[in-house]
Amino acid sequence: MAIGCLLTKLRTGLNTNEENILDWLQEKDTFVVDRGFHDVLPQIKAFGYNVYMPLFLPKNQKQFTTSEANSNRFVTKVRFVIECVNGRIKQWRFFNKVVPHSSLPFGHGYFSIVCSLINAFRPPFVQHTSAHEEIAREMQKKRDEKNKLLSKLNDKEFMKIKKWTSLKASDTAVDFPKFSKEELEKLTYSVFQVKMAKSYAVEHVNDDGEYAIRVSTDTKNL
Repeated sequence: MAIGCLLTKLRTGLNTNEENILDWLQEKDTFVVDRGFHDVLPQIKAFGYNVYMPLFLPKNQKQFTTSEANSNRFVTKVRFVIECVNGRIKQWRFFNKVVPHSSLPFGHGYFSIVCSLINAFRPPFVQHTSAHEEIAREMQKKRDEKNKLLSKLNDKEFMKIKKWTSLKASDTAVDFPKFSKEELEKLTYSVFQVKMAKSYAVEHVNDDGEYAIRVSTDTKNL
């Protein structure tokens, strides 16, 4: 219901310049949105704005291509701070559940109060920006790199001759790489992927609570 109202508001607001919304925008401005805005993308583009949204997975694909996945990561990384703000707002009980219709007339006022309190008493999400340009350059550089591991896994002849064994913690070498939180954040370009790591791992845990990792016995680093 809420997202539907927002989409309708955006669609009609751009056409009628409701509340002078166009005064806040300039040609070629960029919208970064989530998948819920799919239906209004043509409307936004028609006004000469750029718009970026995570892709939908086609029905005939089991996973995104490397290029598609990287494009999604770029959008998600930009939107991450927005989701963080939403998370702070939802720490307030009123906004952490479905808002009843009877409260809608007061919702905007409550929202303004909560945001004012957050701005006044909570620290900013982004405090150190000196490395951001370097991170952006590194991400752009790696964006179109070929996924060498995927190429090997898709090579049926290569995979046919491989021998695999399950990796067990008791057999792991003592020099197995260990990373600090800061090193992981540098490797994954900030905190988002690190925060998502737990949910990624849960997807691959079997019914016995085990995370199966298989390694090649005849090819190093595979």
